[in-house]
Amino acid sequence: MSTCASLLSDAHCHADDARFVAAQRKYGVSSVISCANGDQWRHASAWIGDSLSIRASFGIHPWDADRYRIADAMPYLEQTLIVGEIGLDGEWTDVPLAAQLPVFEAQLDYASRRRKPVVLHTKSREREVLELIRRYPNRYMVHWYACDRWQDDYLDLGCYMSIGPDVTTDESVRRLAARIPDDRLLVESDGLESLTWAMGREYGVDDYVDALTGLLRSLTAIRAAVRGRATDVCEVAEMTRRNLASFCVPIPSRPL
Repeated sequence: MSTCASLLSDAHCHADDARFVAAQRKYGVSSVISCANGDQWRHASAWIGDSLSIRASFGIHPWDADRYRIADAMPYLEQTLIVGEIGLDGEWTDVPLAAQLPVFEAQLDYASRRRKPVVLHTKSREREVLELIRRYPNRYMVHWYACDRWQDDYLDLGCYMSIGPDVTTDESVRRLAARIPDDRLLVESDGLESLTWAMGREYGVDDYVDALTGLLRSLTAIRAAVRGRATDVCEVAEMTRRNLASFCVPIPSRPL
């Protein structure tokens, strides 16, 4: 893997401190760092500095939908080139769906009008998210989708799909990983805290690059087994990095 270490990418992650971003810079990891409030945005922007391969996204997370107003987020939504992560959650939060929906839809509307790509959170609200994004044409990345249902619907909409660390343990993620089109496949760590949760052991900054390469190896093996042909890990690394760049590129304005 050392021969393609410079091809690593992390389509969706959270940065708790400067050391995490420093590791991305050191190893040339192309990434999107998700920010959910002003402090996170300011910190991530400072840590990223002049890097051209590390980007910050911003959006009101569904877990914060009852305490963070669109008006408060607007200065950061205006600055960001990528909106997210935003969405709905029916499992890991006590925030009522009635509070999540207007915040999510307002951000979908903003991103669609301003032609900004969107990173989606769909946990246990996959159908509701799908119904809403159909109303707001845009370029979408569905982060860490772990559901057997509606996979075809999201793929038919042209969504990019990001595979998370539990690809080795969650059968729905394994099935999705095998069938995402080559030009929309992405990989993500979701950050060190999520790696620790998914893998059942502590992950620190020093483990980060090994975790990404391990994820790529698992993803490569899964796709090769289903497709019946050998696939090189570096090929998948290059493909997912190229796809992340394609997702992040500014969306052209609609013709008048």
